[in-house]
Amino acid sequence: MSDDPMTPEPELPQTPVAEPASESVAEAGTGAETGAETGAETGAETGAETGAGTGAETGAETGAETGAGTGTAAGAETGTAAGPVEPPAAARAQSADAAPADGAQTAASDGLIEPALIPPRGLVATTLALLVATCALAIAVAPGVKRELQPQLQLTFWHSDERELDEIVRRDDRLLAADAGRQTEQARGQEAGLRKNVAQWLALEAQMGTVQVQHDSQARQILGQIEETVRTIAELHGVQAVQAMAVRWGRDVAHIFGQVVAGAQLRQVQVRDGMADPQAAALQALAPGLIKLLADSGLAAHSQGQGQGQGLTVAAQLVVQALAQSRFLQFAVRVRQAPHLATDLQALLLRFRIEAHAGLRVERKLELIQTMVAADPTYPASFVAGVLWAREGRCDQAAPAFAQAIQRGESLRLAQANLAWCQSLMGH
Repeated sequence: MSDDPMTPEPELPQTPVAEPASESVAEAGTGAETGAETGAETGAETGAETGAGTGAETGAETGAETGAGTGTAAGAETGTAAGPVEPPAAARAQSADAAPADGAQTAASDGLIEPALIPPRGLVATTLALLVATCALAIAVAPGVKRELQPQLQLTFWHSDERELDEIVRRDDRLLAADAGRQTEQARGQEAGLRKNVAQWLALEAQMGTVQVQHDSQARQILGQIEETVRTIAELHGVQAVQAMAVRWGRDVAHIFGQVVAGAQLRQVQVRDGMADPQAAALQALAPGLIKLLADSGLAAHSQGQGQGQGLTVAAQLVVQALAQSRFLQFAVRVRQAPHLATDLQALLLRFRIEAHAGLRVERKLELIQTMVAADPTYPASFVAGVLWAREGRCDQAAPAFAQAIQRGESLRLAQANLAWCQSLMGH
């Protein structure tokens, strides 16, 4: 007792009388088992139904876990209501080691379960379907990318037939082989003198011009000597000998010009800018003035190896030979049944002048087309005319030509593409 009479005596806590432990444990176990089974079945069914839209397996697992949790909580509540349950010693030790937070203790004591967020049935499938539909609609209504039309303005008819080119080379080889028996020392000296006179005439012609040189007495004397020498060779050895001399001269011109082109390519300069080259000087000595005509023709653009110093293509070489032979055969005017340039070489040279010659106006090329059609009715005249006009930027003239080419079936695919290009430029 306290010495202070005003201080009341402390009340001793009364210890509640606990019910028998065996009965409380039995009731708690029964409640937990019953609640777990009921909750598991109910949760599994609910989870299975809910998971139908996202997958039966996920729903079943979610339902099973939810049901188990619900059943455990229900069983715990039932057991608590029946009476306190004394946990085993091992459980008490584990609980003490893993002490939960205050919030977790409160939730556990209140019997609250954190809900699982499960989307409604069919939401994922519907969302995916809407995304696919949106993408499809965006693609359908998106403006199309307008492809820029590209014209095809290259003309390759003049060198497209490789078999024809090979036949020309083989025929000239046979001609030179047949003429080899005539090549005596006297004949070679006579041909060398003829070449010298030809070079003098061409030099005067390049200096005076094609008209004025005809009125110069010295030039006319040299021309007379050339024509008489050619006539004499034809009478002594036949016209084929004159033809062979023209082929040899033409091949020499083509060979040297090819070397000039190759050298210009290696130095990355234009052919006309490389006149000081030794090869250019040799060509100038053989055929004065001819190198300028060849350079202006655009033949240097038709080289092998894409400009790697490998000289002219076979077709370009034959064009140079045709130009040189044609020039040489002009001196055979006094020869009976004077030789002429072979028909296939004439056609090759004419096609080149129409399609690729860089020094001729389009009006002149259109005139040459008529000459070509007269010699070869299969030549695609309308298509070629359309390309020539298109190169000049004259789609008003090119479009009707391409339309006519389509009607005639001339290079149909290219004609259609070029016509569409012209129409796009004209705003049609």
